[in-house]
This record gives sequence, C-alpha cells and structure tokens, in this order.
Amino acid sequence: MKKAIMWTICFGVLLIWTLYIASASSSMNNGKIYVESEGVLKQATQSKVLELLFKHDISFTEKSMLPESKCSIRARSDDAKANINIKIQEYPTGKGTITLTDSRTSYKLDVIKILNTGNVLSFETEGTLSYNRDRRYNVPASITVENGKLHFTVDQINVELDVISLNGCDVVEEMSYVMIDNGELDEGRSIEEVRDILDDYDFITDEFEHITSLYKDYWWAVLATPVFVS
Repeated sequence: MKKAIMWTICFGVLLIWTLYIASASSSMNNGKIYVESEGVLKQATQSKVLELLFKHDISFTEKSMLPESKCSIRARSDDAKANINIKIQEYPTGKGTITLTDSRTSYKLDVIKILNTGNVLSFETEGTLSYNRDRRYNVPASITVENGKLHFTVDQINVELDVISLNGCDVVEEMSYVMIDNGELDEGRSIEEVRDILDDYDFITDEFEHITSLYKDYWWAVLATPVFVS
C-alpha cells in the first residue's frame, strides 16, 4: 500500500514537472541566442534548441549584427505607396500591400522567403495582383530595401519608392550566439552526446535554465515539449 502511494506521488510530481516544462518551452524566448537555418536568422526558443541538440547537425558562432524580431515598412512615391509587416522571429510570416495609384494597380502580398536581413533587407513574396477588374493570384515578386529606397518588381512592373518609416528592420548592435542548423542527422544524438555539447557551450543552459534537466536522472521529462510530442 505504501509503495503504491509512493509511486502515485512520484508520477504526480513528474506529470506536474512535464506540464511545467512544456509550458516554459513554448513561452520562453531569449534574445541572446539565435538559430540560423538556410541563411535566415530567428530568435531561439527552448523547444527549437532541444530539437537541434538531439536531431540536427549543428555548429556555433557569434555575430554582432542580428535582426530584430519584427519589421514594419512604409514607403511612398508620387504614384505608389507600400505598407509591409514582417515577423522575422516567426519566419516566414509577413503580409503587406503595394498600391500604384496612377495605374490603379494593387498587389496584396505574403512574404514567402527572406533573402537577406540587416543593412539590406530583401525578400520574395507571392500575392494577388489586381489591375482594374483583372485579378491574378499567386503572382511572385521581389522587394529590396536599401539606402532609404524600396525597390519593387512584379510581372513587368518595376517601382522605386522612398522609405518613410522603417521600424524593427535594422540590425541589433550586440554580440549574440548563433546555432547554425546544418540539416537533420541520420541518427539522433544520445543523451551523453547532448550533455557534451552543453558542457562545451554553457551559454545554452545560461539562457534556458530548464535544459539543465538533461543532466538529471529524469532528463527525458524535458522531452515533453511540443516539438517531441507526436
């Protein structure tokens, strides 16, 4: 009877810990560690770091210029205006509208790929191109923001606009750690191999303290984060 009560208490404690870890992993997001995947930088989350540690080939570096998590662009010319919002942290989400008033043309866009961030911001989009009553869907376009100008190319249209507002699209002048995702491993790492990485790069546990649970006997409880739940 006592053993049954003891096991019930143990499982109860582990269940509470598991739920706590899962909640922390989804909400925790520190700006000092970034993940670079296919040339795009995003702020690291605990669940993403765990995924990389166990399942991906990774390397590490430091960078002093990194993108902020959100980017808002407003641009205008005599015959055109643009409003674009991008969430770099949640890449590739982003939406916007570019309107050419002289030709009654509008382009309602979704950002599908960020090509570059920093002093030159460039990305590819796909959207609905409307001209008078004609409307075409899934039309690709490219946009570049550089030196106070927004360059927009879609179909046979090439437009240059003056940037009047640029918020959150500049680089952050601070030294930050970057985990570079080099692709998924054929075979995942063992807990011993993961602990070796954490020993070499202790900034990970400095930023995500719950990952220190991987050093404990019940380390598997941390794997209850959403990325490992099928």
